[in-house]
Amino acid sequence: MTAAVALALLAGLLAPAATPPIFASARPDALPSPANPASGTPTTAGLPARRTTVTAPDSAFDPSPGFDVLSYDLSLGLRAGIDSLEAVQRITVRITSDSLRELRLELRGLTVDSGAVGGTTVRVRRHGDTLLLPLPSGVSPAAGDTLRAWVAYHGRPTDGLIMRRDIDGAWTVFADNWPDRARYWFASVDHPADKAAVTIRVTVPADWTTVANGIRTLDLPLPGGRRRQVWVERASIPVYTMVVGAGRLAVEDGGLARAGPGGAAVPIHYVVFPEDSARGPELFGAAARIVEGFARRFGPFPYPKLDLVQSATRYGGMENAGAIFFAEQHISDGTAPETEVAHEIAHQWFGDGVTEARWSDIWLSEGFASFGDALWQEISRGPAAYRKRLKEFEDLYLSSDAVGRPILGPVPADLTRLLDANAYQKGAWVLAMLRRAVGDSAFFDGLRRYFARYHGESALTGDFQAAEQDASGRDLSWFFDQWLRRPGAPSIRVSWSWSGGSRGASAPGRPGTKAARAGPRAPGRGTGGVVELSACQVQEGAAYRISVPVRLSRAGGADTTVVLRMRGRSASLRVSLDAPPDSVTADPENTVLGPVRAEEATGSPPACAAGARPGGAEGEARRP
Repeated sequence: MTAAVALALLAGLLAPAATPPIFASARPDALPSPANPASGTPTTAGLPARRTTVTAPDSAFDPSPGFDVLSYDLSLGLRAGIDSLEAVQRITVRITSDSLRELRLELRGLTVDSGAVGGTTVRVRRHGDTLLLPLPSGVSPAAGDTLRAWVAYHGRPTDGLIMRRDIDGAWTVFADNWPDRARYWFASVDHPADKAAVTIRVTVPADWTTVANGIRTLDLPLPGGRRRQVWVERASIPVYTMVVGAGRLAVEDGGLARAGPGGAAVPIHYVVFPEDSARGPELFGAAARIVEGFARRFGPFPYPKLDLVQSATRYGGMENAGAIFFAEQHISDGTAPETEVAHEIAHQWFGDGVTEARWSDIWLSEGFASFGDALWQEISRGPAAYRKRLKEFEDLYLSSDAVGRPILGPVPADLTRLLDANAYQKGAWVLAMLRRAVGDSAFFDGLRRYFARYHGESALTGDFQAAEQDASGRDLSWFFDQWLRRPGAPSIRVSWSWSGGSRGASAPGRPGTKAARAGPRAPGRGTGGVVELSACQVQEGAAYRISVPVRLSRAGGADTTVVLRMRGRSASLRVSLDAPPDSVTADPENTVLGPVRAEEATGSPPACAAGARPGGAEGEARRP
């Protein structure tokens, strides 16, 4: 791309070749500010203050030593049928080290035409994906100062910005960045630990519509059958959620969600291919209610609007901040489920609003969104639907190879391998079990504290733990250690026997099931007695600290629910009843991750697995 074309893009149109060279006629600080797009005056007003420490003792990887990106400002030129782009971008950074000598960004494959730092043209160097912009002589910023750089480039992105014909044959352009593919179309610190505001200025054919993060602040017709649209997102968001989409798109009103700060209205739009315009209300009709339901439990919706977009993403759904992209085929054939919509909307709080500071903490994103999927089932259909969804998650997790790895473990070279049943299904279960352990009030208070503290920032598991401890007043180290830092799940066997009035032969439940049925009572012999319960953890490895509900049922009588509180590998409990139970069900509402089965003892209680510690808490009995 020539310097003249770069200046034309900056102005929002393709200028003739006679336009003066970009760095001879303009300086980076002459670009409109993200805080005031119409102004040429540089300012950081409106940019979020950034916190650089976390409350936990863990430390996050610093992907940009010496500086912190405050904002990206991208100017793109796109054309129908052409799978290349011309771009100019500005980066505003805050200096964090007095010894900073260069800015390091990631950019892959595209040709860099020129660059500048602090208003001075510099020689841009490249080492693989790394773009090095040296600070010019005489520029020695101190920690706390802000600095601007810019770079002009062009080329054909081989990933990240997908330029192709859609399923209906029309040319479209959609960004698809996760996990670190933004570098294929703009220079960035391509890591979730460094979040920033973003402005996207895109020049497209006049019959195209664009969609991006934030609010559209400009829609300007241009000569030559072109138009320019500008989108501004002032909140700091992860780079992998900074997106643009463009093409012949139909935009439909999806209503308002009373979910913003102070109950402010959040507008919702369905952005789909014209041929699929009927699919928007059909597939996304619950979106406003989902947003409102989550806002009551998590805190205010973090962005000024929510667009639900049919796109070219390689994923079923991609949680881009304020502009969720769904796979085009799933929209066209009507197979995008409401659970997926709820999952992606939950990401707006967790993953986008608060982002994992390290890839190893991805459960803070995917586990939370999966929990949101199940939570929406509870909100919309009741507790039984919530439990059913968690049971589906449990089955997926226990049948996966993720059971051999902990949630918090080494990061694979291929980041897509992070998208496993640990991050999603087990992560959701960890939250469900934490909810049960501390109670609804403390659990959701902890979620809201966590979101309020780190909205616009990146966080670690220890930060979430601290928020839940503050809300509950409990030390939860044991909980987070056993569920996040150990692989697998417990396997629990509950045996029981009756001492008292005699009855007939037993009728045990099927092996491996949660329930065991008692045999028929002998006539006239149903006198009172004692149920002796014994629970044993039979999995390999250390015991879990866990509570196992057991329900004792009698036909025509009230159920009795007891809780075996296991602090070692085994626990026992004696329960007095006026008649023997007809059935005994371990974990009847499926509150414990992992297999839990009940069986009637036919002799001495079986020994626990090797290494078991005898005894345990006696538990408690209660009536519902």
